[in-house]
Amino acid sequence: MKRQASNLKNQIMLLACIFALCSCEEVKDKVTVTIPIDSFSIQLDDITVGATGSKSGVIVRLADELNSFQASQVINMAMLSSELGAEAEKYQSKIEKVEIGSTSSITVISTDGSGTVVKDFLMEATGVNNSLAVEQYNLGDAYSENVEEFAAQVLMKLITSGSVPLTVSGKTDVISGKKLKVTITLNEVSLIAKVLKD
Repeated sequence: MKRQASNLKNQIMLLACIFALCSCEEVKDKVTVTIPIDSFSIQLDDITVGATGSKSGVIVRLADELNSFQASQVINMAMLSSELGAEAEKYQSKIEKVEIGSTSSITVISTDGSGTVVKDFLMEATGVNNSLAVEQYNLGDAYSENVEEFAAQVLMKLITSGSVPLTVSGKTDVISGKKLKVTITLNEVSLIAKVLKD
């Protein structure tokens, strides 16, 4: 009985060693592939000023004479396939890291050109711990502070899961009922993949 238990223990140890060696070989045979993308943008269109996302559908006029807005849109890989390119699609399941340049930005505009300000702007992405909050800035300006880290996490989530819901909210002096467009511009993007050596 002791001999049988000893044999079983030896077999388990042998299998563990074989698995460890195979794992080491696999790591050795992997190489890093960097996919550079100069610049591309993600757009959230058709955001109605005055829409707060409340079930009642009531348009809220705020005490400080600004109108609120809130909207959610799902961004998926198919929407970005032409901008990311064939190489990104080829290595999609192997991408382990995303790097984005510090000049990346977010711009909010009104589609009719009206309005001057955005306050309490917040962008969140489902499955991403980080968010982007801006207390106040000029409508139409490209805002780049703290965008880099948030955008990298959003893009990584998009690559790994295939889609990511984005929610934007805030206040603006754009007239209630008019439309906003939010553009996330990503510059100096690098997608870093680990692939098996040929």
